[in-house]
Amino acid sequence: MKDGRSVLVERGDTHKRVLTSFLNGTTKPHLGSILENMYDSSSRVDFRAKDRTTNPGMNMFNETHPLNEIEHGQAAMVTWAVRLVDLVSAEAEEMTKQETGLHLRARAKAGGREEYDKASWDAIRAFRLSGLEDIAHKHAPIMTYLVKAYTQAGFAEAGHKNETARVVAIRKYRPQNLVVINTMMVMTNGRWIKANIYQMCRGIWLFASQAPASMYRVESRLGLCVSYKTVYDALREMGRGKRNVLRAAVQAGTHYIVVSDNIQAYARQRERRIGKENKMLTGLAATAVKMEDCDSQAFDLKLLIERQARQERRALTTEILLDSLDLTHLENCTVVQFLQVLISFVPELSIYKKNLEEYAKILDRKPIPQSRLTETTPLSTNSANEMTVQGLREGILDFATTQMGIDEETLGNTASIWSGDGKTFNMLLLLKRMTAQEASDFHSFRWLIPLLELWHSKWTDLSRVVRTHWGTTDDPGSLATIAAIGECPKPSDMRKVDFFDGAHLINLALDAQLLNCWELSDGSMAELTPNMEHTVARH
Repeated sequence: MKDGRSVLVERGDTHKRVLTSFLNGTTKPHLGSILENMYDSSSRVDFRAKDRTTNPGMNMFNETHPLNEIEHGQAAMVTWAVRLVDLVSAEAEEMTKQETGLHLRARAKAGGREEYDKASWDAIRAFRLSGLEDIAHKHAPIMTYLVKAYTQAGFAEAGHKNETARVVAIRKYRPQNLVVINTMMVMTNGRWIKANIYQMCRGIWLFASQAPASMYRVESRLGLCVSYKTVYDALREMGRGKRNVLRAAVQAGTHYIVVSDNIQAYARQRERRIGKENKMLTGLAATAVKMEDCDSQAFDLKLLIERQARQERRALTTEILLDSLDLTHLENCTVVQFLQVLISFVPELSIYKKNLEEYAKILDRKPIPQSRLTETTPLSTNSANEMTVQGLREGILDFATTQMGIDEETLGNTASIWSGDGKTFNMLLLLKRMTAQEASDFHSFRWLIPLLELWHSKWTDLSRVVRTHWGTTDDPGSLATIAAIGECPKPSDMRKVDFFDGAHLINLALDAQLLNCWELSDGSMAELTPNMEHTVARH
């Protein structure tokens, strides 16, 4: 222990025991209550006129004088408390450690100590602001408390009364807890640039939002995100990692369906110079979708080729198709559809809505689990032109061989499904026809099974229904009349009807026709609801 002149003073054993009991809280009053009373009492004492160590006012902190030279008690206590910055500095060192989980590297050497922190889609999906808040509370409780006390009015006062009873109102817009987390992460990144998981995820969000490059330059200077190059490098490495996982899964026997379509972008030249012209950039994009709950024998290539050679489809007739239909199940589904319209129209029948939903679930032959999350892998785009057979072949080989690892050696006895819209489907069929003379199964694309996407078939059928039944407003049963009554827009192109507008119109027409059926069987529309009310009351 030191005296007022900073000279070590030797104490006796009795004094040591009494002082130890006082400092470790064995005796009362505790040191905290004494400090609080000292500070409260010193705040009521006026400053001496000759005191030059502190400027009287709200700010009692003195950053120039040594602590033993500060005269007023309140200023000395405030300065002593603030100068315990070593504790905050130690928290900052703890926050910037690799084990804290705030490191996310765009590039890392294989086998290096930073490889564990390499950016990946799993790390991005696991990112949560609530997780960062837990890290800040665990490793930097003092700094988190100070920032919260600064941003949330009444936070410190509520905690002084009762820590468990601290309730602070959080704003709906710009909530204080998010401001605190943002501040903590920016300060941590300012301390050590590698503690950047918040900045990395924010940069990826800006990239997905198509933010201009100038925004990266400004926000990276402010510590809010990483630079554009870092984001680009991270996305490139994450893409490579995802591609390696996809190749390993394909080699392990996992089946994927590849959905592809052409892409177009118009490149407009802003500066007119020699050789610079506006042009349309075309290419091919694809996504690999993991197939689940499927029979692996359905992808047996040899069995597929053998069945195709038999040409058993020649014996397919309409009677065979009709016999394969479960008419009882179809009738039950039709009943559900009829009742859904009636229950939605008549409020008194809403009590049966839950029963109808349970009955509809019973009719599900193979429902998709509610917890299922379809795994998709976007493939890198290329400059192939699917409008030509040669271009489509180059694009498929890039997707299959370069990115998925499917070649003549690794193909084995596995077929693969490739789907797209009507044009893509036709070009796939033409490609198989043009390469049918190739000897190997790979180069002849016998392993490729073309599939017309169901959404495209549904859109085509939707356009056909609208085009066929549009009619005129003179016909009360036409879609044109229902569209006029329901104030639905007329399709600008009958061959390519807007999907959502067309689906809404058809569903509206179906509901109207079904209610008309109930009207004809129950009297009139004006009597439909009262009759249903009487039926519900009777039962």
